[in-house]
Amino acid sequence: MPNSVQDQFTVLTYNIRYGRGLDGVQDLDRTQEVLRQSQAQLIGLQEVDNRNQVRSHNIDQSQYLANSLNMAYHYAPALNAQAQFGNAILTNFPVLKQESILLPKKGTFEDRSVAIAEVLVGKQPLTFMVTHLGLTQGERLEHIELIRNYLSKVATPVILVGDWNEQPGSPAYNKITEVLLDAAAECDQEQPTFPYLSLYENEATVRIDFIFVSPEIDVIDVEVIQNWSSDHLPVRATLSFKKKGG
Repeated sequence: MPNSVQDQFTVLTYNIRYGRGLDGVQDLDRTQEVLRQSQAQLIGLQEVDNRNQVRSHNIDQSQYLANSLNMAYHYAPALNAQAQFGNAILTNFPVLKQESILLPKKGTFEDRSVAIAEVLVGKQPLTFMVTHLGLTQGERLEHIELIRNYLSKVATPVILVGDWNEQPGSPAYNKITEVLLDAAAECDQEQPTFPYLSLYENEATVRIDFIFVSPEIDVIDVEVIQNWSSDHLPVRATLSFKKKGG
């Protein structure tokens, strides 16, 4: 018997580009409205600023968004200078624990990070992870090995979301889909999320933003939200835990 609607929960991944839209306007309230309208209960954000005076008004963006949505948050900076830059988790589920992994740079400009939170969905613990992979294939593959090593020690179901900076069939994608499922592929909803070399205004052409789930999780639906408050489109998934037994 399939799970009921009451058993379902919603997840969102979104590279917010510190609130700067495809129109070049930096407006975090637009970002906040996208998150609110998505009604997602677990949100993974990439390119989140903290106290950047030059481009994002010296705001702690994770805290601002979490407070606006009445959610808990966890921030994992990848760049730790005077102003921070990294990944964040927002959720209205109870948080059991949280941690961060630093993914050291490999000949590139900046480190990367993974934000991790174990939350309680109903009575089921769940590990939610958010990352943003690098711009070179070698770096992405090294970082995937670190992520897979962490996954091998996790006892709960897992959701891993983020900006992969590569498309399905590429090396880092292939490595992670050896252990997790691509949610959009599972329900035949593989839609582009980023306007790489687009010939038209506001048109996504490639899929580089992903929600991956462990086999204990059923994918009900995946939707790419058509809102250009960033240079990426947000991806929303409706999920449930597989029922145990026959």
